[in-house]
This record gives sequence, C-alpha cells and structure tokens, in this order.
Amino acid sequence: MAIGRAITRKSKVFLFDEPLSNLDAALHVKMRLEFARLHDDLKTTMIYVTHDQVEAMTLADKIVVLSAGNIEHVGTPNELYHAPANKFVGGFIGWPRMNFLSGTVASVQNDGVLPANAKVGDAVTVGIRPEHLQPDAGEYGVTVLTTTVETLGDAAYLYAESDVAPDGLISRIPPLEKHARGTKIKLGTQPDHCHLFNAEGQAFRRKRGRAVGARQSRQSGVVQQRQAASVAGA
Repeated sequence: MAIGRAITRKSKVFLFDEPLSNLDAALHVKMRLEFARLHDDLKTTMIYVTHDQVEAMTLADKIVVLSAGNIEHVGTPNELYHAPANKFVGGFIGWPRMNFLSGTVASVQNDGVLPANAKVGDAVTVGIRPEHLQPDAGEYGVTVLTTTVETLGDAAYLYAESDVAPDGLISRIPPLEKHARGTKIKLGTQPDHCHLFNAEGQAFRRKRGRAVGARQSRQSGVVQQRQAASVAGA
C-alpha cells in the first residue's frame, strides 16, 4: 500500500528501506522481479536499502557498500564482483564467499598489478572465487584436505582445509563429482582469476588483461604461499 501511494504522487526519488525483508522465499523472488519491472517502467531514481546481496546485485545499476558507517566501494554489480576495492567487499559480495589465502610478497613486478608501495616480505592475501578454484586445474595450486561436499542439484561445493586458508576453502565442482572426506587433493586456478589484497585489506590495482603469478620453481612471481605449494595472486 505504501509503495502504491508513493507511485501515485509521481515522486522524483523513491527510498525503499528493506521492503522485502519479511516475505517468504517464493514471494521474495516474485516481488524482486516486480521491483525491477517497476524501475524500468517508471524511469525514476530509486534508493534501495538492503542487507541482501542478491537484491542489491539484481536490482541495482550502482551499489554503495557500507560497513560500520564507512563507504567501502561504489560501483556496478559487475565491478563489485570482479574488481572489489578491498577484502571486505570481496568476501561480502558473492555466494559462496571468496576464498582467502595468506601469503607474502616474494618479488615486485609491473606485469600484472600496480604494486604501489609493496615490498618483498609484506603480508598479503590472495582472493579466489569458488568457481575459479578447481581440483587438479590451473597453472598454480595448493594441496588441501577435503572435509565435505554439498550437492545442490545443478552444482556442488567442495569444502577443504589448508594451512594457508584459516577459514577453509570452497570449490564449485560438477554436481556428480565425488570426493571422499579426508582426501588430499590439489586445488588450482589461473592468475587472471586471482585478487590480491595488502595487509590492510585494500586491493592492488590490476592492469587490464594482465595478471601476476606466484613464484614456483621455474618462474618468478608476486605471491609465495607459506608452504611448498604456491598460489597465484593478481
């Protein structure tokens, strides 16, 4: 009713404060689609407040991410997902969450990221989305211990433990792929799919279309994990 009354007044700006928070799952999805249609029909600016990242990603042309009263990132949904400004945004946007691996700077180069004041030995974090972290795949990888597999029908998620990932790792795998609990496997990725954050959690700016790999036995890179296996960072 309140939304209908606001529309009839032909307002120039609409402010919605979590309008769908009390709806059940099915009606939530239906009303989200109605909001998108309403926005397209009215061509009116809408400020939409929500804690639901799916609502933000599907409805917004531009998103402002707030944390503890601070603006963490302003950008399009794709910018927030593919180029988060910091570790908080990278971990908040996207489900399952971004994987974070601890590392140190092994060398500083300009072929993938703009390292600013990075120095050899600095603590950094490598971020990798679950869809980009795959068993026995990629140029770089880390050995992990599998803990469980959740099957959702159209996809499955492999959960694993690693010394370089305090919060564990998540890999999106094909729905029929099987992994026994307690098995050691290698999860790998490509440098272009990695994000690199400094000790304060701020992202290193990337050069378009380029990435920097981690140091392995035959080539130098930027991030060396604190164990035998290395993971790329960019």
